[in-house]
Amino acid sequence: ITSNNTDATTGRGYTRTNAPTTLGNVSGMRRWVGTYGAAENHSFKCLIRQDVAPVGGTVDYYAGFRLNANTGLQDGIYFRSTNAGNWFLVARNGGVETTVDMGVAPTTILKLLEFRITGDGTSIQGYVNGASTGVAITTNIPTALNLVMMITDNRAVTITTAPDLGLFGWGVEGDLIA
Repeated sequence: ITSNNTDATTGRGYTRTNAPTTLGNVSGMRRWVGTYGAAENHSFKCLIRQDVAPVGGTVDYYAGFRLNANTGLQDGIYFRSTNAGNWFLVARNGGVETTVDMGVAPTTILKLLEFRITGDGTSIQGYVNGASTGVAITTNIPTALNLVMMITDNRAVTITTAPDLGLFGWGVEGDLIA
């Protein structure tokens, strides 16, 4: 992780994550801030861009809530892009997932990715730059997640060009439900 970068185009500071080209490498921002319950109607948003696209291998980008920071597909509610393809909103529970294509891929242009959990954990809606995108997810929603994260995961075959993501900020909010 590289931090304390300044982006001359936007005038913002940001943190970058770049994965080495070795197989099974996971790098990025991970923060445990408690256990997030879907029934508490949490929302997550991040302002993100791709500075360098991966070449070769299989590289996943993740932003959102995950059960852990291990390599490979993990339970959670997050955005995922594989090999710099479109971002997908993912709800994964017990190894089974439901996805919605957000219709945009990582680029050098900043994107605001957001999901909102509603209905006491029964529905998740994705947003790009404040606009609702795709249908709401209503299946495979996990009940408890431990980490907020933005990571790159090199999970298959050594890559020749390591990806580089810029995180310009993230936020989490939830209802207080008695």
